[in-house]
Amino acid sequence: MVHLYNHTELTTDVSTGNIENALMSYHAKITLLPSGANEIGELKRLLNSINGFLFSYFCFHKNIYLGKLYRKNLSLVEESYSKKELVDLGEKIIRSYSRKQEDIVYTSQSEVMKKALFYIHSNLSKEITLSEVAGKVYLSRNYLCILFKRNVGHSFCEYLNIARTNQAKELLKKTSGSLELIASQCGFKSQSHFSTTFKKFVGLTPTQYRRANK
Repeated sequence: MVHLYNHTELTTDVSTGNIENALMSYHAKITLLPSGANEIGELKRLLNSINGFLFSYFCFHKNIYLGKLYRKNLSLVEESYSKKELVDLGEKIIRSYSRKQEDIVYTSQSEVMKKALFYIHSNLSKEITLSEVAGKVYLSRNYLCILFKRNVGHSFCEYLNIARTNQAKELLKKTSGSLELIASQCGFKSQSHFSTTFKKFVGLTPTQYRRANK
């Protein structure tokens, strides 16, 4: 019954987000369990095997240590005694690893975005490129571009221009600096680039905005 306790396919489905396929594999395994007086014991053995397989996979292949989740699932299996309760628990165990992975990935992405945004806002007066920011957070240009669209709803270039425009709005309201000076302080390539970008996002030219906010 090696096939019954080899969960490579199920684990791969969990790690790649194919949770429905993983659950189908799980229920297929249940149908292969021997029936009889020790049915509950065999079901518990299967659940502990899946739990252990998932824990080991995430630990050694994903470098994600989920010891607390593993121990919690062991306790839940130990405390369950009916077939229905155990079958439902098996689904919960599979979903628990999937959710934990999603939480960790989301947290990791959030930390990366925090660092990327902090770098951008700390260097708005300078020329900033996608490659430069990607290097600061140790990601590829393409992946960082995807994260920007996913997390802030704008491309990298759009976000950079919005951040520079927002800073310019504050300077226009609070200082009497020339448009050329403000353009330089906010990292725009030229005064004309500043004016064009500002009007695109604000609907007014810098001069009109300054007059309206005096």
